[in-house]
Amino acid sequence: MRGALLALMVAAPVWASAHHSTALFDHSRTLTLEGVVKEFRWINPHAIIQVVVKGGDGREEEWSVQMSTPRYLAHAGWTASTLKAGDAVTLLVEPLRDGTKVGAYVSGAGPPGAFVAEPPTPPPSTRAPAAPR
Repeated sequence: MRGALLALMVAAPVWASAHHSTALFDHSRTLTLEGVVKEFRWINPHAIIQVVVKGGDGREEEWSVQMSTPRYLAHAGWTASTLKAGDAVTLLVEPLRDGTKVGAYVSGAGPPGAFVAEPPTPPPSTRAPAAPR
């Protein structure tokens, strides 16, 4: 039992780090997606915008745009009802490296006016230190 618990304690930070990696996204380029919201999911660990855009060949393509956590989005003024199905939006995203129609949200505009970049997550070195025990 102790061995299993120790293995879990050692592996947990690796799993958490792997989950929050953004290495799959191509940070060297951005794409502009102009389309219509199909669905806005206000869920943990990341809010998601499903958007339908016209592809280069004129056919509709569905993109999944990954955002930050609802907690961080709320600090920037977002709510679960900021976007609704049918809203016209323009989103700037960093696409996945493999060409899959998934992007990381950078900024965007849509009703009821403009919304921009989500608040950055503070780096670990700037977070408040843990309280002494």
